Amino acid sequence: MIDKADLWPRLLKATPSFQSDFDQQAPGDAGLDYIIAANYARHLLTIYSSDETKVFSAISYVIERMISQGDTYVSEFAIIGLLEDILFTWQSADRDQENFAQYLLPLSLAYWKSIAKFWSGEIAYIGADISRDDLT
Repeated sequence: MIDKADLWPRLLKATPSFQSDFDQQAPGDAGLDYIIAANYARHLLTIYSSDETKVFSAISYVIERMISQGDTYVSEFAIIGLLEDILFTWQSADRDQENFAQYLLPLSLAYWKSIAKFWSGEIAYIGADISRDDLT
């Protein structure tokens, strides 16, 4: 089980270029995880803009594991804190979100699509359209 203490170490291992930004944001303060996630999403957009997308596969693997093997906090954080922030950060920057989504693994991709459906009013809540049994 992945718990909160493992959350950022795993993401930083996949994205070492975010370490200095992370260190400047007073890590360890529980209330900052979602703020740091927004900065992380912007960092991923910078990586994409620099054509350094080779790290996206590792990032996607970590996100997938956080959703599937994380405790409740970690799983929800991966969906709402990471995927939702990434989706909206890319959308706000007029970038095609599929350029990131193409790296996602099945469960995280299902949640990515569910987030989009939720915000377009197609479903009542994120995950309403997902059956984990269908993804295993």
